[in-house]
Amino acid sequence: MMKTARRFKKELSFKSLKGLERQVTKLLKELATVPFFSNLPKSLLGDLKLGILEGLSNAFLHGGSDARRPARLSLEALPRRIEIRIEDWGEGFAFQAALRRRPSDFEANGRGLIILKNLFDSVRYRKGRPNRLVLVRKLARPKKLDDAIELFNLLQEGIQQLRPKHHLYDRFLDFVVERFNVERASFLLFDPETQRLRVATSRGLSSKIVSKIAVASGEGVAGYVFKTSRPLLVNNAGKQRSGGPRPRRQGYHTSSFVSVPVIASPMHIGEETIGVLNLTDKRDGTRFTANELKLLNVMAAQAASAFRIRDL
Repeated sequence: MMKTARRFKKELSFKSLKGLERQVTKLLKELATVPFFSNLPKSLLGDLKLGILEGLSNAFLHGGSDARRPARLSLEALPRRIEIRIEDWGEGFAFQAALRRRPSDFEANGRGLIILKNLFDSVRYRKGRPNRLVLVRKLARPKKLDDAIELFNLLQEGIQQLRPKHHLYDRFLDFVVERFNVERASFLLFDPETQRLRVATSRGLSSKIVSKIAVASGEGVAGYVFKTSRPLLVNNAGKQRSGGPRPRRQGYHTSSFVSVPVIASPMHIGEETIGVLNLTDKRDGTRFTANELKLLNVMAAQAASAFRIRDL
């Protein structure tokens, strides 16, 4: 390890995923003890933690857990940026080809690349011996993106307190409702037994409406988003989007709403869309924007990561 007044660098190796989160947490705490980096916001540290965990998980996915060639992690903090390097000795994958694919095209893995590109200022990958993933985070971020990391940290606190799942769902929705200043919101989870999306928690909807909601994959807006794993922004609910679902009016106050998929286990085998998050009726009457859709998509992904950790 090397420490100076304005620089921190440390390298670690991992033979397996066992104890991974504990070691990464310890590393970031050590970074925060360096005087120059002691004021890094908790949200930024949470961002780095999520990126490292996803990157190392991906390294073991492609590189296996051969103790003779462990995965390697390097974290270097400089005054204007933090760089994370993760190396493995597996077969690797075609990075540029993966980036050109739409989220709905991914099957077993890959959506995590899109998530990482939203969380970091630069994401690079070199396939070789070894494969190398490089994540760069500048030390100045828009406040709203920090909100997404704050959500992940909030849910992690609930997990550490051994709170039940429904408590995490409520925390998730309350956080989103407050940040986007909306009157109505719902988080739907897919029920494998009935093959329907059902409301796990909601705000601004009557219990009568909630009890009747049972959406099939591909049906309506929520079913479309669930089936395609693609977020949707609608700013005129009275018109049908070409090639998309037909919005249905249910007494909403505005014609603008967003719907995003909640995707579990990014960059892991067996990932799946577990549900859909819907928001409508901003309290100030304004429409949702493309930037807000992007932010909400990141929040949903981080919530899914927290729910995954809860199930480990």
